[in-house]
Amino acid sequence: MSKVFGVPLETLVASDKKKHHHIQVPYVLQQAVRLIVRNGIDNEGIFRISGNKEKVASYVEAINKGVELDFVKDRANPNDVASLLKQFLRELPDPLLTFSKYNQWIKSYETSDLDEQRDTIINLIKGLPEANQATLRLIIPFMGRIAMNSSINKMDSGNLSKTIGPNLLWKEGGGDSIDYLVNSSKINDLVQYMVDNYRLLFPESVGFDYNSEYASFEAKLFGHGRSVQCLAAGFKDLHVWSADSNGAIRIWDTTTHRMVKEMDPGQGRLFTMSKIGDRIWTASQKSVKVWNAEDFSLVKEISGFGYCVAQVENSVWVGSEGKILIFNLKSLELEREIETDREVVMSLIVDDSGKYVWGGTTSRKAPIAVWESESGRLFKEISDGHKKKVNSFVKHGQHIWSAADDFICVWDAQSMGLVKKMEAHEGAVYGLTVFGDLLWSCSWDTTIRIWDAHTMETVCELRDYHSDCVSAVVSVQLENAKPQAWSGSWDKSICIFNTSLIFKTKPVNGHHRVNPDGNAEKLTKDEISLKTTQLTEKSRDLQQRKLLLDERKKRYFKLKNSS
Repeated sequence: MSKVFGVPLETLVASDKKKHHHIQVPYVLQQAVRLIVRNGIDNEGIFRISGNKEKVASYVEAINKGVELDFVKDRANPNDVASLLKQFLRELPDPLLTFSKYNQWIKSYETSDLDEQRDTIINLIKGLPEANQATLRLIIPFMGRIAMNSSINKMDSGNLSKTIGPNLLWKEGGGDSIDYLVNSSKINDLVQYMVDNYRLLFPESVGFDYNSEYASFEAKLFGHGRSVQCLAAGFKDLHVWSADSNGAIRIWDTTTHRMVKEMDPGQGRLFTMSKIGDRIWTASQKSVKVWNAEDFSLVKEISGFGYCVAQVENSVWVGSEGKILIFNLKSLELEREIETDREVVMSLIVDDSGKYVWGGTTSRKAPIAVWESESGRLFKEISDGHKKKVNSFVKHGQHIWSAADDFICVWDAQSMGLVKKMEAHEGAVYGLTVFGDLLWSCSWDTTIRIWDAHTMETVCELRDYHSDCVSAVVSVQLENAKPQAWSGSWDKSICIFNTSLIFKTKPVNGHHRVNPDGNAEKLTKDEISLKTTQLTEKSRDLQQRKLLLDERKKRYFKLKNSS
């Protein structure tokens, strides 16, 4: 099969599955969404501004000849690809929402009963053919993620519904002009409702990749005017703090994904942003500032150069030029200084024993130094492994992982010997984050890699989300919700992924019980599966209840204001 445009969805998906076994939607749609997520969500007027007609026509011709285009590799213009996507939907022989359900869709939005309206729409979605359902689960949440950035792209749900709605449903035979005038606005209203409530209607959306076992794309947020440099999870993970290369800070609600505060701390470009206890520490060439993570107020400003911070027992170590400053965790008073022969201490971490502090430095001779935490005495210099500056450390089990401008190294925390060197990334590796027995790394090469902490092998690569260097990744764990990973990039965006906490060795998250002897006993696979299903269903139920409540509140205030 070669022709793609004008072919029934089910036929097309069945054909694409022969080559792409995991695919649920037409390959061309998957690739179009992939390109726009990566390069076009922040484009002003995306889906409203038409693409180049000749370019779109050349794409259609190539696709109908069996060419599988890679829009990302070809650096396609997002407006061209958006026009192509609309044309594909418009040329379906039976619209995505189907001719047979045309009247039912038109009537579904006429009732004033919100519960009845929601239930009718959900049932109509469930009644669609499988390929139509999957495609709708890709398109509508995708539109919701575009609308989330309407302050940047000027495309809210209303504007998007006017551009995409006519391509999702129309009357068989076209109907007369009166029918079009009467029902086109209803179709747009219906699509707007779907976009506004995509999490409620599509709790499990279809992605454009195959990484759902480890990560599924949730959202992409814009708001910074410059490259995102730092991220930190805030108070009880209710917020994520982000900072760009101008030093501007944005604070995001981790439930709604909306920005709740923006401020300029006056520090210039920040080198680090870290949560320690209930405080956020920010450090720059000008100063170190300590913030209340709950109410965002400034607690203390400390003048002088700061590059990294780390909690060591009841103190906070701050890496600086040629020295380490040590502050009391509670009073924030300077307790002592450790002089070093390194130009800059770039990163710090204390081992599980609390006896030793590892530091990544700009020294090419020995990029890693280890100090005794109590005395501050230099204990060891490590010249194995890295030859360039070390940007980040994390701990996992008996190992310490380091990310540097050359590659990733894994060290035995006790012997301080090199266990393994990994060169999977192309270019500098800026950050590492732990998710159970998985580690996420982010790099200059625009990718995020997910590692099995035990085998030290890559299990997943996320490369289609950011268009520039990925500078930071942080973990967010809210009660009754899936863990999330938030990544920041030099493309000025923040991506959010739903992820998993996978444990292979530790009794975590109820995967063990205490037996009569008082020892930990691992649950069976069936017991874990049942428990996971129960927790997932409970979480989904709570999420849907919250969305319903939010929906009712919006409608109530809308009616109240109109009266």
